[in-house]
Amino acid sequence: MLFRGAIDNQGYQWLFSSKKAELSHYLLKDFFKFNKPIWLTNLVQDMKVEILTKNENSNIQREIISKLRDYIEYKNLEPGDKLPSERMLTERFQVSRSNIREAIQKLEFYGILKSRPQSGTFIANIGRVAMSGMLDDILRLEDPDFKSLVETRILLELKTVKLAALRRTDEDLEKLKDALDAYETKVLNGESAVEEDLLFHLAIAKASKNVTMNTFMLIITPEIITNFE
Repeated sequence: MLFRGAIDNQGYQWLFSSKKAELSHYLLKDFFKFNKPIWLTNLVQDMKVEILTKNENSNIQREIISKLRDYIEYKNLEPGDKLPSERMLTERFQVSRSNIREAIQKLEFYGILKSRPQSGTFIANIGRVAMSGMLDDILRLEDPDFKSLVETRILLELKTVKLAALRRTDEDLEKLKDALDAYETKVLNGESAVEEDLLFHLAIAKASKNVTMNTFMLIITPEIITNFE
């Protein structure tokens, strides 16, 4: 198992005892393959309507981003140039203002746009060729499936667990132990422990003291639940 041994202040070793580590399943799908909890089945069913809405919203976002790309090219906008206001874009693209805002936030997340309070939204200083290529890549992105989400979490944690061992505080260690103890209790009682498992992995990310890795884990964790069936 991944988490063995104990953390000391000299560097990273493995995190927990062998006995507890045997209870820390790394892949949720394997653990619940033959024992899917009722609460999670109901959760997935309740999420189906939300997922449909999300898919519809994703299509709208792609359409807006595509139109923004065309507008930038048509107007020959350069890095640092200002985009029209949300109201003007709403009228131009015939979509809701919230849709425009979400599309802008998505492009901000990828570093293509920059919003400045009281000033507006501007094209980031990344160069026109790079920006055009990134926009094309974003439009081709597909929604992640369960396998890719878990693979991403594994890759992140291979580094995150080392950083957590180096940087954790005593408080972090207590939270990690509490999360693993809660997981152990549920498993020994034959109860669902998916929430405890995810909280344990989030606690590792937090203990790494790497804001970016912690953010990525916070992003993909809800997606893992949503895509789990």
